[in-house]
Amino acid sequence: MKRVKPISIILILACLVRLVGINESFWLDEATVGVLVREMSFSQILGIFALGDFHPPLYYLIVKVWSSILGSSEFSLRLVSLIFGVGSVYLVYLIGKTVKSRSFGNLAAFIFSINPLHVYYSREARMYAMSTFFVTLCFYSFIKLLRKNTPFKYWYIFSFSLALLFLTDYINLFVLPVFWIFVAYKKRNEREFVLKFVFSHTALLLAGFAIFPIFKEQFVSGLAVKEKSFEWWSVLGTVNFKNVFLLPIKMVIGRIGFENRYVYGTILALFFSFYGFLFYGIIKNYKKYLIFFLWLVIPILLGILIGYFIPIFVYFRFVYIVPAFCLLSAYAIFEFNEKYFLPLLGGILLISLFSNFYYVDNDRFHREDWRNLSRFLSEKKDSEDKDIQLLFPSNSQREGLVYYNAVYKDLGHEDFGSLKEGEIYLVRYVWDVFDPADLLRKKLEEVGFIKVNEHNFNGVILFEYEKSNESYN
Repeated sequence: MKRVKPISIILILACLVRLVGINESFWLDEATVGVLVREMSFSQILGIFALGDFHPPLYYLIVKVWSSILGSSEFSLRLVSLIFGVGSVYLVYLIGKTVKSRSFGNLAAFIFSINPLHVYYSREARMYAMSTFFVTLCFYSFIKLLRKNTPFKYWYIFSFSLALLFLTDYINLFVLPVFWIFVAYKKRNEREFVLKFVFSHTALLLAGFAIFPIFKEQFVSGLAVKEKSFEWWSVLGTVNFKNVFLLPIKMVIGRIGFENRYVYGTILALFFSFYGFLFYGIIKNYKKYLIFFLWLVIPILLGILIGYFIPIFVYFRFVYIVPAFCLLSAYAIFEFNEKYFLPLLGGILLISLFSNFYYVDNDRFHREDWRNLSRFLSEKKDSEDKDIQLLFPSNSQREGLVYYNAVYKDLGHEDFGSLKEGEIYLVRYVWDVFDPADLLRKKLEEVGFIKVNEHNFNGVILFEYEKSNESYN
């Protein structure tokens, strides 16, 4: 009987962990993807949607093709990220196998397979798992190129993965200086290698020329956000102590948190003490693992630098550095005395499993529940046999209801003042960003509507208002 390879078991584990919770309700940005692939053509995605978005169009085009075959359900669309996520685990194994040994590759892949941050974004219908895959593929091919007698195909893989990571998300380009620094440090005297390296950027340049018109429109509209809604600009990802501090925290514990700040502080102190101890042994020998240190640090430094001018510094945009973190963790375990191997690996396993299951078991960490909100509106309409009227603080908040085919009447900001009676539901989703003075609520109450109830769908809050003829008179 043929022996099952450890990496096969690790990949199955990675898949199973990422399947947990994959059928949760879409949150707003995921619902936007669902509406996009369901209702727009390829030309409309490129010519209309992409111009107002802040990401390159490759992810949307791939998901559009995927949905035309397998549909646009939550499971189907999130399956794209799951495949790229599990693929990234395999690439981490290949990197570890190339730089050290098969057993090291298995260890690094195992640590990465249960990393809470990557697990979450491997089941979200957004481009971050795909970004991580192409960045990791780029590093794998580059590391192969540093070896002697490497087949020429790895130059093609490196070149095209450079283009693909750029077409997936612009800030993936923060890894470029890693390759430039490493070539200057290691290969500057090898003229043939340097020339091939320079020419390997051709596909990236062609991709840049191809989507420059889209990028130009996105850049202009992105800068306009600061003038139109400074509150929205502020939450996109400005550089501050909180956002910088959150990045290493989230790489360890993912999307969980703790309401009690003392509990939060204690747990984080334990987590960081553990990782500080773990990494201490390899910092002094950083040259041995230079490419992974650069992969981890350079994007963060560039993110901080550029984030002072353009709000891009949010931890989830840097999921693509998590493979470097996990590879360094594996290196650190290998560098310790053999008697520490199981305790250190057990510590990582305990932290990761706790974070993953704590997230799954607590609804407050989950994203908005537009699915149950849509069900609530439909049931309300069926029971009362009349239109359910909704009032939104922003025009960009309807996609969650559109995706789930919610039945309601969209009430404009100028339409409710003349109503003499009836019910209105005020959507309180990120109102503090789009209506920071709370003018819509105040205006609603000024014309005689009285709040009678409140409904919370995991962050999508509805204020239920009523107005009768008696109150009007």
